[in-house]
Amino acid sequence: FSTITILYTQTKDILLDSIISDEHHDITMKKVGIDNFLQGLSIDVLFLSKLSSLDSMINAIDVEGEKINRKKLEQDLLSFSKEKKIYYQIRYIDETGQEIVRVDSDGNNIASIAEEKLQNKKGRYYFDDSMKVPFGDVFISPLDLNIEHGEIENRGTKDEPIYVPVIRYATPVFDKDNNSKGVIITNIYADNFLDTLYTNHIGALEGKDTLLINSDGYFLFNTMDEKLEWGFMFDNDDTIFKHCPDIAEGVFSKKSGQFFSNRSDCQVTFNRIYPSGIKDSQTSNDFWILYTRVEKETIFSGINDIYKNFGIVLGVFLIIMTSVWLTVSHLIKKPIMDLYKGVNIIKNGNLSHRISISGGDELSDLGDAVNSMAEELEKNRENIEKQVEERTAQLEKTNKFMVGRELKMVELKKEMIDLKNKEK
Repeated sequence: FSTITILYTQTKDILLDSIISDEHHDITMKKVGIDNFLQGLSIDVLFLSKLSSLDSMINAIDVEGEKINRKKLEQDLLSFSKEKKIYYQIRYIDETGQEIVRVDSDGNNIASIAEEKLQNKKGRYYFDDSMKVPFGDVFISPLDLNIEHGEIENRGTKDEPIYVPVIRYATPVFDKDNNSKGVIITNIYADNFLDTLYTNHIGALEGKDTLLINSDGYFLFNTMDEKLEWGFMFDNDDTIFKHCPDIAEGVFSKKSGQFFSNRSDCQVTFNRIYPSGIKDSQTSNDFWILYTRVEKETIFSGINDIYKNFGIVLGVFLIIMTSVWLTVSHLIKKPIMDLYKGVNIIKNGNLSHRISISGGDELSDLGDAVNSMAEELEKNRENIEKQVEERTAQLEKTNKFMVGRELKMVELKKEMIDLKNKEK
């Protein structure tokens, strides 16, 4: 049992190391996937800012030229949105905050918005902040829920809401005289990369949870409880600091790592994601923390299942070996007992007894040897008995001869006495 205990401990340690390594690999791959996706968004918005139709429109010398190029820009943005299929909105907003061209998508249908429905976004943080960005740089907004007409957009119902998480990438545009002419801004469906967090790599543990929080500790993605997501949009304090302070302390302590939370009784693996790509930035909205948590019970359930199965196999093995031992013992014991009884019978004088042991093994050979010995003894005894009979017969014959002779001598002696008496 001590050997089994040592084996269990060593196997548990090996499996635990393997699980920890797998979790590190899983979260790294998810981080890399999101990083690559976000990097493509920066490239896209910079590409849109250099469209010839946009350049021609902002540098048009008359109203007619502006209208013609505005239409061309609208077609270019429509084509781009249809090709990419990840953008909720693509807009050109002029320096006053007025939307000039806007293409919307609901995931299936893509259309340009009529001029009378375009809105002025002056005062919205993403417009004001993107206007301050230097030429060639990209403004990246916090990841939040889309707001339309002053309200959080809900494509579901009050009881079962379907919110629209978005992240905005924007870059300023300038005319040929280097005058600010507004911004190109894209709204991206964040579900395009958030949904990838639901998937686990092949062989990953069942029952683990994946979470994404912003630098303020608010949940952006939470497989444990979706109701805790987007707390900052609803003015509540549903943060990691409130619900899991021990985990919060760990994931905010450094940029990546793993640790075991005794309070939450789970293994935590975490890594930071920088939407801006600037890994050393300390601004509050410059990073997210992606982490997974696996309950201790889940981690060791696989190990315990292995040893439960091992115990079953070991039990079956012991039963089989015991049965085999008993069978073999019986098979060996019976011929030995037969041999023992046979030797005793022969020893007690019954030399005609023969031992019968089949199998062609050493025991049967020994039985044959005893039988040969008994046969030789029996032959010797028969020879001795025959010799005794012959000697007995000879003795009897000699005895008869001697007795007859003695009788004749007695008769002769009597005759001599009678003859002597007659002479007197």
